[in-house]
Parts: sequence; structure tokens; C-alpha cells
Amino acid sequence: MRTEHVKRLLGAGGIVAGLVLLVSIGYAQGGNATGATHSFTIGDLIDQLQGFVWPLGLALFAGLAVSFYQFGLLVLEGNNAKPMIAFRFARGNPEEVDKIVRASASKGEMGRLLAILYAMGIRGDLNFHAEVDLITRVREERFASFSSWMVFLSDSAGAFGLLGTVWGMYQVFYFTGGVLDTQTTLAGMGTALVTTLVGIGISVLLNLFATTMESIFRGQVEQMYNKADDLRFHFVNRAQQKRQSAKAEESAK
Repeated sequence: MRTEHVKRLLGAGGIVAGLVLLVSIGYAQGGNATGATHSFTIGDLIDQLQGFVWPLGLALFAGLAVSFYQFGLLVLEGNNAKPMIAFRFARGNPEEVDKIVRASASKGEMGRLLAILYAMGIRGDLNFHAEVDLITRVREERFASFSSWMVFLSDSAGAFGLLGTVWGMYQVFYFTGGVLDTQTTLAGMGTALVTTLVGIGISVLLNLFATTMESIFRGQVEQMYNKADDLRFHFVNRAQQKRQSAKAEESAK
């Protein structure tokens, strides 16, 4: 995992932990000040969100669904690539390399890539990086679609939270009609604060998931380049062994 990804993960995790801590302290202080025994429940939270529970809930549900789907794809790709990552092509003999490449050719992106590179190596073409760049570019374009959706959903959650803040303040200043109404004021302020908190929380959570998925994806792309180099060294070593064998035969003659 790269350093910038670690920093982003730690930063997002710190924000989430801070929000949870602030909310916990606030409710604890409120309970101590009033001496009330009523605990704040999910139902109370939904009531204070009013109609904003639907767009915020939809953004959260869609973000989790997209994240879990992408995570499943990455886990499947990682499991398929494990035998190839564990095998050292540069040190393997031709029979072993041929066997593992054929067995993994239909298993994931790395398997298909190594099958293509193996066919190129057999033909004597060791310009692997151009082919790896092409295939990784296709993967990055597909992953960019996921990233775009996550950015949209995260920004939407934050925007709905801000809209809820504006609506809550509008309730305070408009529906009271200039008369101090404690119930209406508290309801409006509650909506403003809770929608902001929930919107920010959902936005941070989706950003955390997106950063985690990107970190895993970048690691898999780096592994593809490493295994391509490993396979290229196998063909370089094979060519050297052939030349040495040919020289030994000539010397024997």
C-alpha cells in the first residue's frame, strides 16, 4: 500500500472516529444535564432527518452496493492470481512455466495477461511492457467508472446533508413567524444538525471505501507489472541457456 493511500485511510478513519466521539460526548452531556433516562435511538434519528432520510439512505445503500461489488471483483482477481504470484517464472523450467500459464490462462486478468505474454515470448517478442500498459489501461478505465460513481454518491450525501441544514434553519426562521416557539425551534435545529452529521458521515464512509478499493486495485496493477517482468526474465534466461548449450556443442565438435 502506498504512503499517500495510508495517509488518506488514516485521515478518513480519524474523521469518522472524531465524529463518533463528538456525538457520544454530546449525548452523554445532554443526558447528564437533563437527567433524562430516554436514550437516543435510530428511530429518533430517522424522525429528525424527516424527508432527507430517503436521499441519504439511497446514497448510502448505492455506495455500499457498488463498493461490495467492486470488492468482490478485486478479491476474486486476487485469489485467481495467487498461484502465479507465488511461482517464480525466472527460476522455473519451461515445462513448469508452460503448465502454470496454461492452467491460469482463463482465471482473471493476470492469467489472461500472462498467457498473451507467454505466447509473445515463445515467438521471441519480449516487448512486454507495451502489452501490459494496454491491458492495465483497460482495467483502469473500468475502475475509473467505479471511482466516478463513488465520488458522485459521496458528494451527493454531503450535498443532501447541507440541504438539510438549510431546510432546518428555514424551519426555525419561517415557521415560527417571529414568535419564539421552543418545539419548532428545537425540531428545526435538530434537523439541521442531524442531516449535516449524517451527510458528512456517509460521505466520509464512502470515501473510505473508495480509497480502500483504489489501494487494492493499484496493488494488483503493480503485481501485474512485476509478474510480466518475472516472465520476461524467464525467456531471457531460456535464451541464454540455449546460447550456452549451442556453444558447448560447438566446443565439443
